[in-house]
Amino acid sequence: MDAIGYHVLPAGLTNQKLALLGLFLTARETGQPIVLPEMWLMDVARGKAGTAPIGEILDTEALRGVARSYGITVLDSGPRVSMHESWPYFGKGWQATIHHPVADVATATEGFIADFMRALVPVGRSSFLVRHLLPAVYDRQGPVIAAHFRIEADWHHHSAKDLGPRLAGTEDYCIPYEQILDKIKATLPGTRTIYVVCDEPTLLVPKQLMQEHAANQYGFELIWKSDILTGFELRAFNPLDLSIIDFEIVSAAECFVGMSRSTFSNMVTFDRFCRTGRHVDNHYVYNLLGGALGRRTDDGRSPSPIVATQTPLPPPIAPADGTAA
Repeated sequence: MDAIGYHVLPAGLTNQKLALLGLFLTARETGQPIVLPEMWLMDVARGKAGTAPIGEILDTEALRGVARSYGITVLDSGPRVSMHESWPYFGKGWQATIHHPVADVATATEGFIADFMRALVPVGRSSFLVRHLLPAVYDRQGPVIAAHFRIEADWHHHSAKDLGPRLAGTEDYCIPYEQILDKIKATLPGTRTIYVVCDEPTLLVPKQLMQEHAANQYGFELIWKSDILTGFELRAFNPLDLSIIDFEIVSAAECFVGMSRSTFSNMVTFDRFCRTGRHVDNHYVYNLLGGALGRRTDDGRSPSPIVATQTPLPPPIAPADGTAA
């Protein structure tokens, strides 16, 4: 039986994780072996792209372990590999993680998804930079929250081209940072510090201007990883490594603010749900219409802010100890 795979998904880290999930789900359904893809590296600011072996980004032994648990064979390579287009695998993985309100019973597929998510262990999870950043971010006076601000140039383009025709007037899917801060102040007034994640080189508003406005208008201190790391440390890592660092830092936050149209934001919440086996509390979305944040009740499983904040909690999808369903 031919193995299946794809060369690379030309997208950000979160979407690459979803494509990998789609590949594993397909193999589980068909019984075919798989060949792991390469990872896409895109430096938007410099306009450069490339690939890296998956083992430089993710712990392949953890992935092979969950594959063995479910009877999936992972090959290093082979002459008979059906290399497919990668985006259908992304679509399959994305659809599998979406919460459907009518699905009130956990399924075997969902148990597999949770086990797969726990196997997505970045090589840099225990890196010095992560260990350095965690106390630098969270050991501060007053409440600290983490937030994903989707306010970069590429998001404005995506919003105008794809989201606007479908969502205009129904969601705050593309709002300025000031409006995000307004919502945080209205909903979480005790906040002192906000650790912000975004693609800094492609911001349309200078970071320093946002920091000054947040301090003067709200008394918030906004910090990015570039405020803590040295220029040498930042240059030593590629954009995918830096995305992993951001993901690890915000995943450790007790309170997280994101937006449900972002796969990164959704993955932060869904990843915690899968790793703990418990419903996620104290996560919010800012793209719900109105002057306040919406509190998530979907464990990161809906792109719609209305569904994300109004759906009854679904049942846990896997045991917290990480055993296969």
